[in-house]
Amino acid sequence: MVMKFISGYDSVLSALCIHYQKYGIFASYQATGCSLNELQEAVPFVKEQELMDFWHNGEAYFFFDSMKEMQDHFNQIIGEDSDREDIEAIVFAVSCDPFGNLLGENT
Repeated sequence: MVMKFISGYDSVLSALCIHYQKYGIFASYQATGCSLNELQEAVPFVKEQELMDFWHNGEAYFFFDSMKEMQDHFNQIIGEDSDREDIEAIVFAVSCDPFGNLLGENT
């Protein structure tokens, strides 16, 4: 039996992108007292049920067919490098290509 060990969000994202042959984003947030509405502003492309799961779990993986689609979504995420000081929810995001290469992060 062969076991493969993966640890860390970046390694998991890389492995998932290779497995699915998709572009991907890992996103996580930490905010005390963050409302669901504030999280929605920080990740506006996330639909209602997915947003509830993200709010509850604090992290999520998103997969896309094209680099352009992934970049469009990545650019909507409000991270520490944003000039939006009116939102409690700050979302960390890192992107990856279908070959497992990490492309960048928003903080």
